[in-house]
Amino acid sequence: MDGEAQLPPFVFHGTPNAYTNYGCRCDACREAHSLYRSERRARDPAKYTTYMREYMRKYRARKRQEREALCANCGEQPSAVIAEDGKRYCLECAERLEGIGAVRPIPKPAATE
Repeated sequence: MDGEAQLPPFVFHGTPNAYTNYGCRCDACREAHSLYRSERRARDPAKYTTYMREYMRKYRARKRQEREALCANCGEQPSAVIAEDGKRYCLECAERLEGIGAVRPIPKPAATE
């Protein structure tokens, strides 16, 4: 089977459990998961749609926050500089990339009092 994972002896292929919790992507597990999701949607379409819409809204916000928190170049240090390309860089990467002419930082607006 394509995408078949090694499952513990107490977990069987062709179940939503094997697909969701054990990451098996064999044809039988994909079909079982698909059937489970379609039955769940059919039971209460409005609730499922609302739940998924809200879940995805929170998921996208969390991923956006994660992306903006770290440097777009090294991905390790907190970002501090926003460049003209719209990406955020740590001070070290921003200075290095600006030195070779790869990016231009957007100047921070002066504080007005």
